[in-house]
Amino acid sequence: MSRWFGRAGAIVLGAALLGGCASFTGEPASLVATGDFAETAVLTEFSTLNSEVERRRYRDRIVYHWIGLSDAGYIAFRQNLSREMKGLETGSSIAVLIMNGAAAVSGAEAARALAVGSATMIGANSVFNREVFMEQSLAAALSTAEAARLRAMTQIRRRLLLEDTSTYPLGDALIEVRALNAQASINNASVQMARTAANELTDAQAEALTVVRMPLVSPSIQAVREAFSAYVIAETRLPTLHALAQLLAVAKPGDQTLSEADGLRIYQQDIADAYALRAARGADVINALSPQLKAITEREFKL
Repeated sequence: MSRWFGRAGAIVLGAALLGGCASFTGEPASLVATGDFAETAVLTEFSTLNSEVERRRYRDRIVYHWIGLSDAGYIAFRQNLSREMKGLETGSSIAVLIMNGAAAVSGAEAARALAVGSATMIGANSVFNREVFMEQSLAAALSTAEAARLRAMTQIRRRLLLEDTSTYPLGDALIEVRALNAQASINNASVQMARTAANELTDAQAEALTVVRMPLVSPSIQAVREAFSAYVIAETRLPTLHALAQLLAVAKPGDQTLSEADGLRIYQQDIADAYALRAARGADVINALSPQLKAITEREFKL
C-alpha cells in the first residue's frame, strides 16, 4: 500500500489541493478559431471542393492550424496555472472530496490508501507543506494531461496520414481537435491518476513513434523511408522541396500557402508520404529512385 500511495496517492492528494482557490481554472479555454479558420467558414469551404487532392490538403491545413491554436491555449493555461498556484491559500476541503471520489473508482488497496489520506488531511491539515505538495502534484497532473494530449495528437496525425476525406472528413477531424484541447483538464488528469499509476507520458511517447511506421514492410525498407522523411521534414529550401515534389508527383501548393508554417509542414509531409508509398513497393523501386534523389539532395537513399 505504501508504494502505491507514495507514487499515485500522493499525486492525487496534491492535485486535489489545486481546487482550493476560487479563481483556479482547471482546464484551458475553449478552442475558438476566427475569420477564415472559423468552424462554419472552413466547413462551408470544404464542401465546395471537388477533388480529393484539394479536399485532403485543405483538411490537413485547417486541422494543423487548429492544433496550433490548441497548443497556444495549452501554453497559456500552464502559465496561468502557475500564477494561480502562487495565490492559493487553502484547498483541503476540495482535496477531501476528490480523494474520497478517487477511492470510489480505485482498487481496494488504493481506496484504503486514499481514505486514510482523506482522514489524515482532515485531522492534520496544518502539518502539510502545501508548497511541496502543490509543486509535485502539479508536475504529475500536467504530465498526465500532456500524455493524454499526445495520445490524441498521435491519433489525429495517424488518421491524417492514412485516411482520405471520405473516411476522415474535416468535420470529424475538428471534433477530435476539440477533444485534444479538452485533454489538458486537471480534473480529468486527477481521475486518470486515480485509475492508474502507470507512466502515462512514457507510454504515449512510445505510441507517438508509431505514426511514421507502417509494419507491412521490411525493417531495411522502413529505415530508408524514415531517413528520407527525416531529411524532408528538416529541409526548408523551397527549390529542393519543389524538385522532390516534381520527382514524386506531388502537387505544388501556392506561394501563399507555402508562406504559412502549416502550409510548409503539410507540403513536406506530402513529399515524405509520396516517397513512403513508392518505397513500400520494394528495394527495386527504392534503388531506382536513389540516383535522382541524390542529384537533388546530395544524399543517398538506397538499399
